[in-house]
Amino acid sequence: ARLGVALISVFLAIHIPYFIHQFPEDTPELLRILLSGLVTLFGIWLINKLQKSETRYRSLFTGMLEGLAYCKMIFEGDQPQDFVYLEVNDQFEKLTGLHGVTGKRVTEVIPGIREANPELFDIYGRVALSGNSEIFETYVPGLDMWFSISVYSSQKEYFIAIFDVITERKRAEERVTHLTNVLKAIRNVNQLITHE
Repeated sequence: ARLGVALISVFLAIHIPYFIHQFPEDTPELLRILLSGLVTLFGIWLINKLQKSETRYRSLFTGMLEGLAYCKMIFEGDQPQDFVYLEVNDQFEKLTGLHGVTGKRVTEVIPGIREANPELFDIYGRVALSGNSEIFETYVPGLDMWFSISVYSSQKEYFIAIFDVITERKRAEERVTHLTNVLKAIRNVNQLITHE
């Protein structure tokens, strides 16, 4: 694309003076036509560039292994009250099992989430206002899932949450903790028996 634009520019730079010299009475009309052609070529080049950029963005967005949600936080004063899903990727739907959430409030999609996960609203609200990124883990009872979430904001009152489901890891950690506690209890009982 760059080579094409360069070649056209060189061609026009060489030939415009010739055309102007050959047709002095038609010069304004000729210049208008040439300028119109240049604008059209530049427009085609720019549209092509934007389409390639959009395709690259879409492939990143849809090809991610993590879930992604682009949302707008709804505030009353400075207090976060709810948020609206503006766009989600396919992996969001696969990981959460939630479908057709675009345009809906999270309190519609997951009833009771505000009461069960107030920290989620606090963190998302803080990030949407400050622009400072945060990483955290949380359990969402409405989905019976643990999530590892990275959230950031590039525009005030909006945020992007990138997440992975870590429920299996958390359950494994809970089993290890439980077994460790059982072993400690057995050790304590053994020590009491030995002491007696």
